[in-house]
Amino acid sequence: MIHDSHVFFLALIQGLTEFLPVSSSAHLIFFQEFFSLGKIQYSVFYIVFFHLATLLSIVAFFRADFLKKFLSFDFLKMLAVGLIPTFLMAFLLIRVRESLSLPWVPAIMLILNGMILYLGHFFSKKGYEQKLTFGKAFLIGLAQGIALIPGLSRSGLTISLALLLKVAPRDAFFFSFALAVPTIFLACLYEVVKSEFTFFVVSIPTLLGAFLVSFVVGAISIKVFFKALQKRYFIFFSFYSFIVGFFMTIFFLKKTF
Repeated sequence: MIHDSHVFFLALIQGLTEFLPVSSSAHLIFFQEFFSLGKIQYSVFYIVFFHLATLLSIVAFFRADFLKKFLSFDFLKMLAVGLIPTFLMAFLLIRVRESLSLPWVPAIMLILNGMILYLGHFFSKKGYEQKLTFGKAFLIGLAQGIALIPGLSRSGLTISLALLLKVAPRDAFFFSFALAVPTIFLACLYEVVKSEFTFFVVSIPTLLGAFLVSFVVGAISIKVFFKALQKRYFIFFSFYSFIVGFFMTIFFLKKTF
């Protein structure tokens, strides 16, 4: 049975890990198993609820930039180009969704995530700063689609690839989160339409409190990530992914055997 404390804890984890490049899905799946919540109890309702909270934190953090950029037809075209491969990859991965939801998958993928972040850190030190192009936007969108695999960080993959493509760190950061807005919203909509939308028996104050926790912590994590990217601290997220991914792998192997 899920308790109010579990709700707040999962909201905190969602807010912390949704935007830091360490994979929120890996952490949520791990704690779901750790607390023995089960797939039935951890319903679509909370997945959607927490994601909407973190979606609002993106809008709040980038509100000034969004008002300017989303009025630009050129930027909207760039965004559309990035979203096309994301949705194509999502369509393909949905077919193997059950296999990807096995607990050991995000654990292994989190280790791979650490390798990708290490490459991102390496190329962020090169000092190349080129403009975003349609070709680069397409590849970044493809990376976002691949990051739908649990254990791979959406922000980690997209920003690491953008840095590899010599996009300026600030532009890479903004475009990654701009891509996230329609992606997260449509993913939530898909979950509501396609899944059994069950509710937990918890109080309205608990739900609102959890929503606020996820929103506030999400906004803080975006700011922390941006500062880390500016100071070329990507490497710390890489080490974190390696260590936690290894720990999760051991945990799930012990539970299986």
